[in-house]
Amino acid sequence: LKAACKGLEALASDASRRASEGAVAVQMVVASDPAVRRACAELGLLADTPGKTSARRENVERLLCASFMPCFKALAFAQQHLGEHRASSSGYGRCVQLLEQVAPASAYHAHWAVE
Repeated sequence: LKAACKGLEALASDASRRASEGAVAVQMVVASDPAVRRACAELGLLADTPGKTSARRENVERLLCASFMPCFKALAFAQQHLGEHRASSSGYGRCVQLLEQVAPASAYHAHWAVE
């Protein structure tokens, strides 16, 4: 279980790093492509003030990270069974944050929030 946990930690770290890089790339495309910028404006995804730019990037990062939800859930579960309760709690918290954005009214969100 410890070896699996190490592998999951590496995968979670890599997924987070790549999501951050992806969010920066998305931001660059929005800034440089008028068609994408118009589409984002129509969907209400553009920041009205410069201070909201980092919040928008964080939202994109969470959306990209949500693709790796099973990894984050498995890591928290493994940590729980290894007795690493602080790390497990933090991992489940991350899952809840991701679910708040991608599936706020889902049964998964409610279940993991309680767990």
